[in-house]
Amino acid sequence: MTESNKNFRMGLFARLVFKFLLASTEVCFLKKFSSSKELQLVHQWNSIKVFKRIHLTIA
Repeated sequence: MTESNKNFRMGLFARLVFKFLLASTEVCFLKKFSSSKELQLVHQWNSIKVFKRIHLTIA
């Protein structure tokens, strides 16, 4: 394995961990919401983010 390949994999791993942490904080954040309208907005935003992520993976 070359050095750049190793760094690339480490970067991917770091991003995965970061996304996981972000997702878990979002879940805690969602639990604090009482208004369903706010919940819907956050859910829409998450759907857009997931769609973009999938789109970028395919491209």
